[in-house]
Amino acid sequence: MSIFSKIFGTSDTSATGQENSSESLSSEEHEQQYNFETLRDDGLRSLNAGQPTLAVKYLEEALKYRDDDETWGHLADAYIRCGQGETALPILDKLIDKHKDQPKLYVAAAQAAEQARDWDKMKDYAHQALRLEETNDVVRFLLARAQYHLHDYISAIATLTQLLGNDEGYVPVRQLRAQTLYEMNQYHEAEKDIQYMLDHETGTEDCYLLKAKLCLSQGRQQEALEACLQILAINPFHREAPLMAAQIYMQTNRLDKALELLNETLEMMPDLAEGYKLRGRVKHLLHDEAGAIEDLKRSVELAPEQQQNLTGTFCNIQDGAEIKLPEINPFGL
Repeated sequence: MSIFSKIFGTSDTSATGQENSSESLSSEEHEQQYNFETLRDDGLRSLNAGQPTLAVKYLEEALKYRDDDETWGHLADAYIRCGQGETALPILDKLIDKHKDQPKLYVAAAQAAEQARDWDKMKDYAHQALRLEETNDVVRFLLARAQYHLHDYISAIATLTQLLGNDEGYVPVRQLRAQTLYEMNQYHEAEKDIQYMLDHETGTEDCYLLKAKLCLSQGRQQEALEACLQILAINPFHREAPLMAAQIYMQTNRLDKALELLNETLEMMPDLAEGYKLRGRVKHLLHDEAGAIEDLKRSVELAPEQQQNLTGTFCNIQDGAEIKLPEINPFGL
């Protein structure tokens, strides 16, 4: 059931249906009522069946027959489930103006604002929801994410620490606190959170990736490499870990290992532009200039916007002109 059924009341026509079924309605009004209810109910069934894209179509059509707050709420819900928070947000803004005492509306608006990357509005709506539901940890985590994206790291740490006080095993919260501490250059404290997750076997790909970055920032290349390889053991299709691992191999003069890893990666993910760019550098260092040029060409074909970044690194690769691949460094390492 959509959360908006709980806000406005379960969709049924027991009240309005009796009124609108009176003989005073014209045949045209009966038809509009029938069309509205049919499309609305089809939309709700689609939403409950996990088909939000189809639900959007039905609910949009239903609203052409009647302006109905509950149906607008369901449509906003469908947009959020489709990842279209920027479309849901104006709908929720209007609903909140009319129903200011409904915390779930504020929660939905904060979620929509997150998808729309409107961090100020996300923070504001999370605060409004907490004003109505002070003990809602879901909302508090929304607030923490908004604070993080606004670079209000001190407030984010305070919010996240409060959440962990309620549930120290709340993995996404601990992951975000570790990430926030890392951004604050509090590496020792960040590593405590990372190690907690690893010790409790709750380490995710993001956890290992953060550990790799943290280790690299402290010159611990082998530990960073091991973290990258652990990610690939969990998910061979991870797009960042093999590039970071290849960089570490290059930094430690293991070019053959870097080339082997990049060959395997590009065989599985032939659309990884950064992979071709990095492999081009490896091939150049191995004196395979023709192979390096081909990889750079492929990188630019996949991501034309990168050509500007390569200006000065190579010129007119179609003509095989000289390249200066050592300047290419996707990770700034």
